[in-house]
Amino acid sequence: MKAVIAGMILLLVIALYGASCTTDSAAGSTYSQLEEQLRQLQAAHEARSAEVTSLETSLADTVRELSLKEQERLTMSGRIASLETENQRLTDLLSSSQGLNQQVEDRIEQLESELHELQAKLDLYHETGIFVYSGVKPPYLKDPGVHMSPENNPGSTNVDLDTLKAFILNDRTDSICYTHGQYTCGNFAEDLHNNAEAAGIRAAIVAIRFADGSVPHALNAFVTTAPGTLQTGYGVTMQVPQGIVFIDSTGATCDKPRPANNDGIAQLEIGQPYTVSPLVYDPLWRWLPLGTVSRIEIYW
Repeated sequence: MKAVIAGMILLLVIALYGASCTTDSAAGSTYSQLEEQLRQLQAAHEARSAEVTSLETSLADTVRELSLKEQERLTMSGRIASLETENQRLTDLLSSSQGLNQQVEDRIEQLESELHELQAKLDLYHETGIFVYSGVKPPYLKDPGVHMSPENNPGSTNVDLDTLKAFILNDRTDSICYTHGQYTCGNFAEDLHNNAEAAGIRAAIVAIRFADGSVPHALNAFVTTAPGTLQTGYGVTMQVPQGIVFIDSTGATCDKPRPANNDGIAQLEIGQPYTVSPLVYDPLWRWLPLGTVSRIEIYW
């Protein structure tokens, strides 16, 4: 009996051991499968992590690029605004310039019209024997071999008749003795001219020619800024209009009695005798006739 029980126990042990071995074998196979899946998952995770890292890097690059683009956009927007402002400024300037150009063109047209009128008057003067020059030396001799050389003052101006008369009477050029071949009308005219310019009074030298072909004569011209009244040495009251006034300060010779003052106001007209009225009365004052005027040259 005991032998039977022992045998049964042995068979039971053997059966249990066999079942246990079967279970361990199955468990081992499952564990291996799980380990393989785990490795695959880890590999997939690493691949995903690498992909995520790459995407994050790409995203960061994209963000930086977008930031740069935004900066460029802001810069371009500022530049566009600046260009629009500059374009508006240039547009306004162009509009203003067009208006200014029109004004300049109108002024040029006006000046051209005035120039034509002046040229017509100058041509008329030339036709009537009157010639006006500016900045040109008179082509005449004041002494043998010595040309006239008047000196202009850039700051000189025209004055009124009273100021001119006061200067003429105060100037002593007329007191110099007239000496043939040494100090003649050209010297008187040049000295009075230079004295006036030095005093700030604009003056011109005038050369006149006569119809009979006799020696030309020199005197001076001034322009007054207002009309006035002039009492001549002959007791005649002259109404002197604003404009050109002719003064002759040619002195007399010293070999005979002479007036204390030799200044006179001249009347010049083409085709008429040359006449002079004294500015100061003196019984010794006499002006000898020089002839009929055929040509007048004025040198400013």
